[in-house]
Amino acid sequence: QLTGPPCGRHGSQTFYKAFKFILDGKENNLAIGEFFFMKISKEIPVCIGEIQLLWEDSNSNYQLSSLRLYFLPENTPEGRDEFHGEDEILALHHKMILKLPDLIPMIQYNIEWTVGYPVPYDTTSNGDTTGENKPILSMIRDLTTGENESNIKKLEQSQVVIRSYPQYCRFRTALKRLEGVQDKWLKHTLVCALGGFSTKSRNCRVVYCLDTFYSSDLDELEIRCDHLAPSLKGRPR
Repeated sequence: QLTGPPCGRHGSQTFYKAFKFILDGKENNLAIGEFFFMKISKEIPVCIGEIQLLWEDSNSNYQLSSLRLYFLPENTPEGRDEFHGEDEILALHHKMILKLPDLIPMIQYNIEWTVGYPVPYDTTSNGDTTGENKPILSMIRDLTTGENESNIKKLEQSQVVIRSYPQYCRFRTALKRLEGVQDKWLKHTLVCALGGFSTKSRNCRVVYCLDTFYSSDLDELEIRCDHLAPSLKGRPR
């Protein structure tokens, strides 16, 4: 179910920023810009999805999502090459349009993800979520409200953040410069000030994306609804 007030309209399409759903008996939320693990089919390896658009089409009465999918190089048709970095992933060239009822069963939360550089765990009670760091931190849901068993399990779940290569380099550089800082609060503050970021998740890793790839298997999935993609081109000049 799409949640929150509409953030825009275009023809028969009404756009939203988030949706909520029930998975394994628990209510969850995903918003635009968030990353999550997906299992599209038994034959296709686990990948990372990124919500880029959410909308409802009044003509078809469908609730739809536009996704960018990311795969490890070894899980692409060309495979891993010597020039791929150890923390690098590849994006599927074309975005994928899926109905929300088709997307939800693919979402995976109990994935053990070990690829990527570990992100510092922010142990402060009110980490920096203001200024230019807010968009980055908002990609990782705040899981620290309360100390019940459910929240603790969420803190331990694998999470991943995908950055551009320049952002990834700034993050690694900031951590390198602060290797000798023992004060966790000071280190968290300085990392954010130097262009990096931290997270309230205890098991989050950062990877970067430099390139795209094509896959005929993914292009031919029957559940794709690319014909329902919104046309958001500007007025011709």
